Amino acid sequence: MHRSEVVLTSLRSSAIWAEVAETELVPNARAGQVAKGVNQLAMGLADAACLEALAFGVRAGIDPEALAQAIGGDEGWRGCFAHLARRVAEGTAEQCWVKFPELLYFLAESADRGQPMPLTEALHAFLAAGDVSCHDNMGHPTASCWRELMTRQREL
Repeated sequence: MHRSEVVLTSLRSSAIWAEVAETELVPNARAGQVAKGVNQLAMGLADAACLEALAFGVRAGIDPEALAQAIGGDEGWRGCFAHLARRVAEGTAEQCWVKFPELLYFLAESADRGQPMPLTEALHAFLAAGDVSCHDNMGHPTASCWRELMTRQREL
């Protein structure tokens, strides 16, 4: 089995993705599995980017709720930002998972294809160098992106 099939097979358990695989938009099961992987990767990268921006503001002394109100919104990336800012304000941002355990699968697949994935590589390297003592919603060992962003100092 190809590496991408291993990870994408594990990611396809969602009923909605079974339906997507049968639509004209995604004409076969392999494409449905890839679409599920794209969804997971996009969610993880988007959340990591929003958390990084939030950490930049919070570490500069701005209240996360103020950031949610000033920058957040109801839709698109502003909706994602507002949701995560509220999680920061509530003290639950350490449980915002950015798909760290799955990133290696995507990186292996991209290496096999000769496709660059610089954002995924950077996120994986950043989290792999951190404390991987948490467990994500699937029970996999992971690092807390928020904790790493808030506690680490930049190495010059």
